[in-house]
Amino acid sequence: MVDDGYENIPVQIPKGELLGCGISAIVELLPNGNVVKSPWNGEEAEECRQDLSREAAIYAKIYKAFGEHDRFVRFIAFNEESSEVILQYMPNGTLRDYLHSHGDCISHPQRLRWVSAAAEALEALHSIEVIHCDFSPKNLLLDADLTLKVADFGCSAIVGQPSSGMGSCRFYPPLD
Repeated sequence: MVDDGYENIPVQIPKGELLGCGISAIVELLPNGNVVKSPWNGEEAEECRQDLSREAAIYAKIYKAFGEHDRFVRFIAFNEESSEVILQYMPNGTLRDYLHSHGDCISHPQRLRWVSAAAEALEALHSIEVIHCDFSPKNLLLDADLTLKVADFGCSAIVGQPSSGMGSCRFYPPLD
């Protein structure tokens, strides 16, 4: 047998069309139209599973406080065994990508709606003691009507509990 150096590389079995990847998960569009976030395999698998479990807990906290809220991607399910999070599909992708591809065509009133929606989402999160910790245009998603919704709570913190990490130093929570 030839040692090609690949025997220790974790394998991810695709579940659908690849939409993106993050620190904790691979994001895929399922054939049924929903999105699945699956934890990475390998050395960091347990931390990735914990991030997705935290994300599911935060979605549950949002739902308990507000029901289905217009400012958050709709949470569908969490599989505790596989640590997979199932979410609503957002066909216009991230605000970051949308701005890059349509920047010149976006009206001033549309931009103001997005800013207002982002502020409303942050206010709602903070009212239930959730700190996003990676609040950026890559985690602000757009539905078919260009309505902005917040997603990706894997690195978020619930006040009194630690976060597993941050997107970048710009998003670190304040230290007490």
